[in-house]
Amino acid sequence: MKKKISLALVIASLTLGLVAVATTLNKDVVAQADTLVEASGFSMPQHAPLYPALPYEYKDCDFTMVFTNSSSDLQALLPQPLVATNVPGLPLPFDVNLVLFEGNCSDSTVGSVAMAIAAVPVSLQGNFIGVFPLHSYTDNDAAVAARREIAGCPAKLADSITTKTNKGLTTVKMTADGEQLMKLAVPSTMPFPVEMFGPNGFYFPPLVSHKLIPSISGPGQYDVNKINWNSIDNQAASNFTWGGFEASPKVELGGPLGNLLVGPTFGLNYKFDFSIGYGQSLIDYLNM
Repeated sequence: MKKKISLALVIASLTLGLVAVATTLNKDVVAQADTLVEASGFSMPQHAPLYPALPYEYKDCDFTMVFTNSSSDLQALLPQPLVATNVPGLPLPFDVNLVLFEGNCSDSTVGSVAMAIAAVPVSLQGNFIGVFPLHSYTDNDAAVAARREIAGCPAKLADSITTKTNKGLTTVKMTADGEQLMKLAVPSTMPFPVEMFGPNGFYFPPLVSHKLIPSISGPGQYDVNKINWNSIDNQAASNFTWGGFEASPKVELGGPLGNLLVGPTFGLNYKFDFSIGYGQSLIDYLNM
């Protein structure tokens, strides 16, 4: 009987000890989580960020961009309340309702990175606010995580995104899941008519996102289900130089991008540096 009582006491002591340890650990974990949220809550999960906090700097970027008019039902691909529209103010003989761009940056906050994006110009309450990425690919794992979790872009990891220049033609090709998804080819040396875009140079529309994202108030301050734009615009760009242009560049889309029908096109090459910072929140659904 004494042995049974002693054993029961030992088990009870062990149980109480484990409860005490668990309680202490729980308090420590909660305290640590609170600190992470307040001090550096810029990632998800907050305790193991796969990418650094904003802002991001991108250097020595070489991009190819194609403006086009698509006959696809782009509105059906957008979340509410975004409305498909055209990029305003472009001096082109057709309305631009789809923007394709591919390129690479030899240096950035997340390292060397290449990207390929298909985006739709959108308006909110009748006002043009930027372009919404339908498809976004990059060859950098940290960039994929950051785009999905901070910028709200539907980013995926590409197999490869390559840029080649041969006989005056710059060709950018992106493959993912073993399939070529986007290929753009634009002359690399034809003088660009800068006067077409006015004295301030080329206009790069802001990127718009629609997801759980950090607010403009900074790390640790999260807003739910908001539309956000990042500061990819003329104010954030520098060291801008033109490459070539083409009134009818070669465009090939495959896989999930193959459903985007391409009409008349205008393509161009350019080099620049840019930065991405916290965006501006446009809608807070919880306070509507």
